[in-house]
Amino acid sequence: MNPAFEASTGYKSKVAIGETPRILKSGKMPEHIYEGLWENLHQGLPWRGELLNHRANKEEFWALTSIAPITGDDQQITHYVCIMEDITRHKQQEQQLAFQAKYDAVTGLPNRMVAMQRLTNSIRLAKNVAPMCWLYLSIWTTLNALMTALVTVPVTVSWAAWLNF
Repeated sequence: MNPAFEASTGYKSKVAIGETPRILKSGKMPEHIYEGLWENLHQGLPWRGELLNHRANKEEFWALTSIAPITGDDQQITHYVCIMEDITRHKQQEQQLAFQAKYDAVTGLPNRMVAMQRLTNSIRLAKNVAPMCWLYLSIWTTLNALMTALVTVPVTVSWAAWLNF
């Protein structure tokens, strides 16, 4: 525990000492990330990755985290050392760039690349659905012709009689 930890997370040393790093866990990371982390550490290997944590006030932040096991003379793990770097601003810029790569900055509408991808996907989907559409169209055409004969012709005859044609 050091002043940088307190400043970054908002947890005071007296609160955090004795706690596990789980106090920072946001609950929004996939469990397989933590499983891989602990698998490495239990094997005596260091782990490095990005974790979505939360501060004492529950505000989320991204941390580039490096954790390494510390072993005693008997080669048994006694402690872990962790170094975190707040990379929240970097992640936000990354998301902004990803958005700008696919959407127009002024209108927020998809750009040409996204439109082409969507069109390609629609055509691919249409190829799978086209036989069903043709069947529905054939049925609809038949029903439409039948309804025209049953409804429209008698109505037309009635109107013609009423108008004295």
